[in-house]
Amino acid sequence: MMRIIIKIFLTAFMAAFFPGILAAQEWQYATADGEGYSYDANGVYTDSRGFSAFSSLNLDGANYSGMESVSVNTVHADRFPIMKSELGLTAYAPSVLSIEKSSIIDSDFRNLKISGTSNYDLYGFYISEDSSLENVDFSGSSFSATSSAVRSSAVVSNGFLKNVNFSGSTFVSFGAIDGNVTLSGNVENIDFSNSTFKGCIDSMAGYEFDGATMASALCLKGNTVKNINISGSTVNSWSGIDINAKTSVDTLIAHDVKFINVNAEMFAKAMGQRANSDTQTLKSIDLRGSTVAYFGTSDVKTITIDDVSFRNVENSMVGDGVIYSFNNGDSNSNRGLVLSEGEIFTVLAHEISAKLTVDSILTGGTIDIKDGGIFEIADNVTLTLSDRVNFVFDAGAAEGVNDILVLGEGTTVVMSGYDSDKDARAAFVGLFHDSNGNGVDWNPETVSDFVVAGASVPEPSFCALTLCVLAVVFAVRRRKR
Repeated sequence: MMRIIIKIFLTAFMAAFFPGILAAQEWQYATADGEGYSYDANGVYTDSRGFSAFSSLNLDGANYSGMESVSVNTVHADRFPIMKSELGLTAYAPSVLSIEKSSIIDSDFRNLKISGTSNYDLYGFYISEDSSLENVDFSGSSFSATSSAVRSSAVVSNGFLKNVNFSGSTFVSFGAIDGNVTLSGNVENIDFSNSTFKGCIDSMAGYEFDGATMASALCLKGNTVKNINISGSTVNSWSGIDINAKTSVDTLIAHDVKFINVNAEMFAKAMGQRANSDTQTLKSIDLRGSTVAYFGTSDVKTITIDDVSFRNVENSMVGDGVIYSFNNGDSNSNRGLVLSEGEIFTVLAHEISAKLTVDSILTGGTIDIKDGGIFEIADNVTLTLSDRVNFVFDAGAAEGVNDILVLGEGTTVVMSGYDSDKDARAAFVGLFHDSNGNGVDWNPETVSDFVVAGASVPEPSFCALTLCVLAVVFAVRRRKR
């Protein structure tokens, strides 16, 4: 009797705290054909084929760190009666680990090992549209999906993700149609830093390369994407990062990313916004220090504007730090820095400074210089500012403007709305505040070499109104004629 009690206790303990290892234990339920499945204390499903699933659960503070799910010849849910009858999982989601109709917050999933192989379509990790994850840590995990069919992705999420950490993880897949990792739902604050994205292709057409994927490594398809960080990662993919035509991106940090095996012959880029993205603007893409090596070559080069395909972009930097804002894919019409009241341009620390290389006019907004970052104005460039612009920097990080700004030869800062250079210099110094909200006590004479007074700059709204009025006047005159 005691032996039976101990056995039941151990089974419950393993189910509650090590659900992935339950596959090696006796199953709570068995089928006539010898298959089995179990539920742990939270209601998480695991079966003898290596499937794990969170279905119709609301978990807060769950701990599944170190969980393992390994599945061979994974099949669709509708081809496996247990999963279909017990969970009602989406037939479209053949995956090793599924989260469906569930909410998970403040939970620990570090160091997961999710892998599967199949003759059918396969995802390693799938999150349904009706699921949400917030404040969840997957750092140090591995997600692998290998399929002989058409579709295979390491991670596919159609749900809501916020404050989710995948840093230091590995994502491996073969033949993904959209991406090795595809994010289709709304996502905010997702960390992929120091991760590896690769596929299962080692050779093709006479070329040898180590594990590229035929599709993009990271595909962003959601309507709203905010604050993605992939810095320090390796992206081994024919089309790098792919941004859907309907997706608006606000802040994607990609410092020192290595893009390898990008296939230019397929019109692929290290990072691409799809060609019909005429209504979506990418904001604050930061590729400083990132490099690309094209398919069939080992030559490594710093990413330039020619190595990305942006349709509409604002305040974004390529590998050498040059800031671009342009529309309709015309990088030759670069407007440089574009800010209005309430908007923020953040300059994070990097050995490559953020470089303004064309004349720009700012009527408002904030330039936020963090962690010792540097904002550089190139030779012979004019930056025109109103007194509604703010420069913010870390408290104690700057004793003078030269600790924040690097000024090229012939650089000019024009303070609009001032009649005298003396007043313009004082106004310019007044734009600076530290992160505690304190102003600076810099002597205005220290900026006398490059700050001058200038005429007022019309507000964008005023310009738009003026154009509308002119258009109406023009139409009336044509009618009279």
